[in-house]
Amino acid sequence: MSERQRFIVAGTAGHIDHGKTELVRALTGVDTDRLKEERERGISIDLGFAELRLDDDTRVGLVDVPGHERFVRNMLAGVGGIDLVALVIAADEGVMPQTREHLDIIDLLGVEAGIVALTKRDLVDDPEWLELVRLDVEELLIGTALEGAPVVPVSSITGEGMDDLLSRLAERVARVPAREGTGDFRMPVDRVFSVRGFGTVVTGTVWTGGVAVGEKVAVEPGGKLARIRNVQVHGNDAKRARAGQRTALALVGVERAEVPRGTTVATPGLLSPAYMADARIRVLSGEEKALLHRQRVHFHHGTAECLARVVPLEGESIAPGATGLAQLRLEAPLPLLPGDRFVLRRYSPVTTIAGGIVLDPWARKHRRRRPDVLRGLGIREGGTEEELAAEVVRQAGVAGIDANDPRLSAALPNDQGEALVSAQREGFVTMLPGGKIVATEHVDRALAFVENLASTYHEKNPLQAGISGREAASRLEKADAGIPGDDLVELAVARGIVRRERDRIALPGFRVELSEADLALRDSWLKRLGGESRFSPPSPKEVIESAGTAEAARAVFHAMIEGGELVQLTRDLALTKEALAEIEDWVVEKLSEGGSLAVGDLREHFGCTRKYLIPLLEHLDRKGITRREGDRRVAGGALDR
Repeated sequence: MSERQRFIVAGTAGHIDHGKTELVRALTGVDTDRLKEERERGISIDLGFAELRLDDDTRVGLVDVPGHERFVRNMLAGVGGIDLVALVIAADEGVMPQTREHLDIIDLLGVEAGIVALTKRDLVDDPEWLELVRLDVEELLIGTALEGAPVVPVSSITGEGMDDLLSRLAERVARVPAREGTGDFRMPVDRVFSVRGFGTVVTGTVWTGGVAVGEKVAVEPGGKLARIRNVQVHGNDAKRARAGQRTALALVGVERAEVPRGTTVATPGLLSPAYMADARIRVLSGEEKALLHRQRVHFHHGTAECLARVVPLEGESIAPGATGLAQLRLEAPLPLLPGDRFVLRRYSPVTTIAGGIVLDPWARKHRRRRPDVLRGLGIREGGTEEELAAEVVRQAGVAGIDANDPRLSAALPNDQGEALVSAQREGFVTMLPGGKIVATEHVDRALAFVENLASTYHEKNPLQAGISGREAASRLEKADAGIPGDDLVELAVARGIVRRERDRIALPGFRVELSEADLALRDSWLKRLGGESRFSPPSPKEVIESAGTAEAARAVFHAMIEGGELVQLTRDLALTKEALAEIEDWVVEKLSEGGSLAVGDLREHFGCTRKYLIPLLEHLDRKGITRREGDRRVAGGALDR
């Protein structure tokens, strides 16, 4: 298969018995009526497929759709992924009801390239009638995506006009933009069958990306993984299939019943089926009634169909010929992405009434006329990339979103990384220390929790330097601030909302202020603990109990520790900072001369017992001043530096 080859998918459309299948047969030599009932009744019931080679480098996959009104659902399954349409109208009958409905569907799905074939030319002898039909068709096309498309009279029986049709078709095909064959793969399934030796085979039109033999795909809804055993493109074996190609995939790991028409095979992780989607809906101008609040409809997307209810978001209804924002509440989860087209048909009688474009395929339930919802959907329709990135993050709520979240890649398929950087620079989003990205408005509300927590703690504990970082994080989790407590504390420190003092968190302007009585108590303790017994002082418990008022004394004692005046080595040992510095200086001086120290050396010099010496030596080890070797201490890593 040449890399230069272009693959285009075209579909037929038109009223029953207007010659769609005969036209495909005349163009390709293939009879697309494969079902016994189709051949017996002489009408198409389901989709048919054939290939047309325009030249050595251009191959067109033709999807032949049924024209009967009872089988419009099958028609919809066939035209969801086409690049070009051949609207077929019988010259002897002219425009008929399904001609109009099929044209409406094509228009709603945004198919802009097309051609009109006036078939059964051989049955029309009157040139004036043929001209009237042509004028009628041209009038029908006004205001649609096919306005101005060539109208070519042809006969599939005699061959009249076929060369002209092929020439016009080739011109139209040449203008169709080539689809991007890289990136995430997505293919709605329109047929499934089993082949001995290959297992389950699914067919469809590749919407986006590409896939190769040996790769894995996910079947959605459901998420079941399958491996690709074999690939065929337009009926020929291939190593790889890409966007715009009619493709058959032989899958290993799934049964036929697990991949019916309406499912989608895609890159694992790309799709996340949901029950609600926000969209822009257009009601057909020919409708007599508006689309009403909670009206039940048939929702068609790709090859899938399910029932849904429509909830207009800007008012009570959407009038004929008008567009409006609405929420679709589906009765079955479907794997949608932003920008996908869909068609709505009336619940009963089943006729096409509207269509639209998906804006948010993972919407949350909204009330009507909410300004924030309407503003957000407006951004999804026409915002800048950084605004769109910010809106996706905002919709994720206070829980935030990862940079590689599929919601971001779906909304920003080109470069979500750059859009996120811009959104952060503009202040729309905030990157948390833990890596999550959260809308700044959510972060600001959560940071208020931190400020309030610190303020409340200071009021209740005025003699403590602040709340411990671990306790603050735990309390924030319990308060349901929505952001991980550790991340929130780190962010609050970085923003200057609180400051960190060793392991404590405090408001920037807070300082421990002792009363005159507290100061007197502190001074008496410093004198007692800093005297001759400074290396073997009384325990903190003894000191506190000696003050009489234990609760107040305990607060002063802790304030002295947090203020750095005392250093608590264990529950039973606290030294003044001067006493501890004196010990550390002496040890550093001795070890700097080389050699080592034993417990007895410290006991002899400082006159204290093992009760005090063991905690002291462990403290020196932790600081790297000493390192234990056997029963002696040598210079630690801190002295080497």
